[in-house]
Amino acid sequence: MLRRNRIPIGLAVALTALTILVLAVIPHNNSNVPPPIPSSTPVPTVCGETTTVAQSSIPTATVPSSIPAPEYIYTKDNSGLAANTIRTLATSKDGRWIGYGAPDGLGGGNNAGLGLFDGKTWRFCVKTSHVNAIAIDSDGNPWVGADAQPGSGALMHFDGQRWVDYTTFLPDYRIYALAINDGILYVGTYFGIVQFDGKDWTVPKAIQGNQQLKNLVSQSHIHVITFSHGDMWLGTINQGIIRILTDGTTQQIGSPKLGVMPGLSGDMVRSIIESPSGQVMVGEDGGGVDAYDYPTNTWHAIDVPNKHINGMTYDSSGRLWIVTAVGIHFYDPQSWKGTGNDPAVDRGQWIGVYPFGYIAYSIVIEDSGQWFVGSTHGLGHGYIH
Repeated sequence: MLRRNRIPIGLAVALTALTILVLAVIPHNNSNVPPPIPSSTPVPTVCGETTTVAQSSIPTATVPSSIPAPEYIYTKDNSGLAANTIRTLATSKDGRWIGYGAPDGLGGGNNAGLGLFDGKTWRFCVKTSHVNAIAIDSDGNPWVGADAQPGSGALMHFDGQRWVDYTTFLPDYRIYALAINDGILYVGTYFGIVQFDGKDWTVPKAIQGNQQLKNLVSQSHIHVITFSHGDMWLGTINQGIIRILTDGTTQQIGSPKLGVMPGLSGDMVRSIIESPSGQVMVGEDGGGVDAYDYPTNTWHAIDVPNKHINGMTYDSSGRLWIVTAVGIHFYDPQSWKGTGNDPAVDRGQWIGVYPFGYIAYSIVIEDSGQWFVGSTHGLGHGYIH
């Protein structure tokens, strides 16, 4: 027979009183950093507290190709994808972070939120509204911005152990842009921008002392935040570009229709990146691609196969890739197109990669030569050979 050891009643009462006393003296968190969302499991995973898992593997390319091709398109039906509409992507030490949107492009339900794919296992990490932006911090952990409401995943961060929902000091809870520069997180919302240094939330210093700029930024739907040559470039979908220079001066740049400093072919800015040569490349929905050259302080339009640009990137060979309303294209400088107007672009030709008719939202190209494309119809995957 098993013998049960019993704690004396007097000792149990004393232990209970001591526990209450210890809990009473623990200080409350009165800082600007909100407490973590309560954990539903005792041991956190790389995806936090809520994790669903499905097994799959990245298919291996068997036939080498000189032109990248979608060797495989993951959908909800053939993989562990939570939904088929993918609005944004990012890579980190843990794998490929997937920002799901809704409604699902193939009628697969409303599973908006954040997922993770490490090449073998699919995880659904956070359920929220449309995930529009992902930024990876210096520790390789993601910040996630969504078109949501306070307390429902508008701005989330995985700190290595759990997900923290940041709901304070945001000018608006519809987040479209995230960027990390010199250790500072910048958050672009539907109405304005804030920054976070790990302790305090503030408006960027260059904006604080300029009431006119503050008013402009507060009325701007910021979709892109990029830094180049020390300048901050804010891409909006209603005010063109707001450029804050290192000396504190500002410029508003747009199309002739907007009536501000000229330079763009369209005012709905979806992407801003820096080219290997230091040019600032701006992708616009409806305007195509425009390039700014710092040494000459000039703008010029780039001839592209589709003017509805959702994203851009460069591969390790310095080729420009554009994400459009009809798929993705990359520019092959080895082919001669014949116009010769722009030595950086017109000496080659654009090659379409992703299936035409699919709206592509984002692309990541990894050091291994793999690329992933988020679209309305799943996650495209291919190799650069």
